[in-house]
Amino acid sequence: MRRGVWSIAEVSPTLGFVSSRESGITPTPARRWVGVLAATLSLIGALLLAPAVGPSPDTGGMDAAASAAETVDAGIDAAPASIVKTADLSQFQAGNIISDARFFDRGTMSAAQIQQFLEAKVPACQSGYTCLRDWYDTSRTTGADAMCGAYAGGVRERASTIIYKVAQACGINPQVILVMLQKEQGLVTHVWPSDWRYTIAMGQGCPDTAACDTRYYGFFNQVYGAAWQLKRYANPPGTSQYFTWYAPGKTWNVRWHPNAACGSSPVYIQNQATADLYYYTPYQPNAAAIRAGYGEGDGCSSYGNRNFYNYFMDWFGANPCQPPPDSQVTAASGQYMVNVASLNARKAPSTACAEGVVSLAQGTIVVKQGEYGSWWKVAVNGSTYWVASEYLLYVTPKDVDAFLRAVYIDVLGREAGTGERAGWGQAIASGMPRTQVVYGFINSDEFRVLKITEAYREVLGREPEDGGMSAWLNGMRAGVLLPDDAYRAFLRSDEYYLRTGGTDALFVAAVYEKILHRPAGPQEVDGWSRIVAASGRAAVVDSIWMSVETARARVAVMFKAYLGRDADQAALQGWGDIDLRSGDNAVRMGILGSAEYQARAEGRFP
Repeated sequence: MRRGVWSIAEVSPTLGFVSSRESGITPTPARRWVGVLAATLSLIGALLLAPAVGPSPDTGGMDAAASAAETVDAGIDAAPASIVKTADLSQFQAGNIISDARFFDRGTMSAAQIQQFLEAKVPACQSGYTCLRDWYDTSRTTGADAMCGAYAGGVRERASTIIYKVAQACGINPQVILVMLQKEQGLVTHVWPSDWRYTIAMGQGCPDTAACDTRYYGFFNQVYGAAWQLKRYANPPGTSQYFTWYAPGKTWNVRWHPNAACGSSPVYIQNQATADLYYYTPYQPNAAAIRAGYGEGDGCSSYGNRNFYNYFMDWFGANPCQPPPDSQVTAASGQYMVNVASLNARKAPSTACAEGVVSLAQGTIVVKQGEYGSWWKVAVNGSTYWVASEYLLYVTPKDVDAFLRAVYIDVLGREAGTGERAGWGQAIASGMPRTQVVYGFINSDEFRVLKITEAYREVLGREPEDGGMSAWLNGMRAGVLLPDDAYRAFLRSDEYYLRTGGTDALFVAAVYEKILHRPAGPQEVDGWSRIVAASGRAAVVDSIWMSVETARARVAVMFKAYLGRDADQAALQGWGDIDLRSGDNAVRMGILGSAEYQARAEGRFP
């Protein structure tokens, strides 16, 4: 259980007041009994002891008592009937038991609301006992320090008033105090509490290795002392940097149980609130404890932080409008546009958050700030919201948009859709080079179909048959064929030979027109015709196709189509060499990914 006792040097106020119900009987030292208690609420189980926790202080022992060992919080009672078990332990996160925003929110309940809560939990107390709803204590006036603000003491202050005033002074959520009173001594729901439960109500100052320190006896001392200690764990300005071994933002090995043989596992502590809970109770629940709900796990189970989560969720629920900590949000950027008629923007990434929902109209521009799963954190008109990402389209910068529009027309022969431009634009914004974008275009089925259809029409003068289209497309998908291979293959075919007139001379003349875009001279027709007769049409087509003249002719066509100008001699030579070495697609990628192409695109699509 128990919380590190402060050293005298750490405690500015003098402790010592005891409860107005103090009986004079020496209270039993605070220990947490392991096991689930029977419905009769009898206490059974074995006493569990643990070695000291934490490193040796470097302050000369000033904070040494604060690292006192703690027993396992098993829960002194099974969950009372007044607790509706709604907590989903599958959502328990060892590194984020509760958010800082909730843990340190002092404004969740007024004193009257705390009193109403206590009365609702125990409508009637058993005769002869004083339940928490009716408990009074004398509190102590305490000056402000680094942990808590000033507290104005009073005589016979109600427990609910003390809880509220301590919460306000120390900046702790009063719901947290209520939960800790329950998990430590069952005080919130107990109908026949003993006086000793009030004496050590929060388990403050009760290490396992020694009897409870009488300086911390009494309800007020316990509540104020525990709240003070929870703030001390953060090492606020003006205090020593003693509490470091569960510091948030780092990974620590957190034990399962006081018995070191049970082992530990690494936990990334995400926030100060979770760190505070581990300083207070330095064990995490194992799988058996999680499966058990409010019940008993196995011999290596601990329950304190599990029970904290259970009671808090059961009583106060998860706050659906509490955004995740920044450490869990992946930073991002970019402008996006709402792509549905109306999009709900929420305060947190959950459809359960219905507080302050704003409706964003279609076309609204938002600035992306972060990602949390499928939810995006966005800024709209100076305010921050969370929206579902699937209803947003990337707003492409003008230069990127111009490039994409040009590529769609030049490569695919059509206008780009809004979603297509948004998708590729986002890829470019994420670092994809323009040449890689072009690679995606010229290796797409859409481009392949265009090139196959073009070959059928220009070479064979007809539309492709279904079987032929499928065969060529499958070959390209498999990487066996390239988009330009169909054109060359059709030039070799019997169908084309017959279409040109059915003679070698006419075939050679037609190939020149198709490949070199010029008529063949008489000597060229004569020479290549002899090669046709000797080696076949394929030898002639391949030789002409792979010639320097043909490579430069293809470059000239691409310069005109993509850059809107004639290629100079240097360009023909350089790009022609690339074409011969690497093929037409390499030239396409180079030209379409060039600065000249980008500049022309911006001129075409200002």
